[in-house]
Amino acid sequence: MLYVVSQVFNVGARRQIQPLLRALRHHSTLVAAVCELLSEELPRRKPDGAMLASLTHDIGTLAVLVRAEKVPTLIGNGQLLNPLIEALHGDIGRAMLQAWRFPAKLVSVVAGHEHLTRRSPRPVDYVDVVMVANLVSHAGDDNRLAPDDWSAIPAVGKIGLEAEELLLLLAKAKHNEAKLTRPLVPLLRQTGT
Repeated sequence: MLYVVSQVFNVGARRQIQPLLRALRHHSTLVAAVCELLSEELPRRKPDGAMLASLTHDIGTLAVLVRAEKVPTLIGNGQLLNPLIEALHGDIGRAMLQAWRFPAKLVSVVAGHEHLTRRSPRPVDYVDVVMVANLVSHAGDDNRLAPDDWSAIPAVGKIGLEAEELLLLLAKAKHNEAKLTRPLVPLLRQTGT
């Protein structure tokens, strides 16, 4: 997936946004590691599907970054760029995955992983898993998605783990992230990401 995305956007040639791309890759692999651990705790969730969903959950951010690079006042100005990414990445990512004919389950993750008040009557799905993994990845940082009250988020309730258990997953995931990334390193070096 990373190879395809890097080729589509030719990210190796984009020196100005390399730090932002590395941060995006790091975030996506951390969320994937948390998803893998969460999926092992949940019935009927396949870790591979959850990991693919997590690796694509912020794909729209990549498109926004590539376009923003053409506007010098945006790159390096988080006060302008971050609200733009927040507003657009879900819709752009959804449109990208639909155009690439990804399964509807994955498209719904991209579109809904930041809709923290989402209430689905169905059992835990990939949107719930990626949403919670995304929240876990931001725990303790200054991101707008760093949760203050885990119990107020319906997806957390559906998953059935307490905040302390979720935070323990974060420590485990940081260890697993290295295992996830290791096989990708030669590919990432080839593509320049």
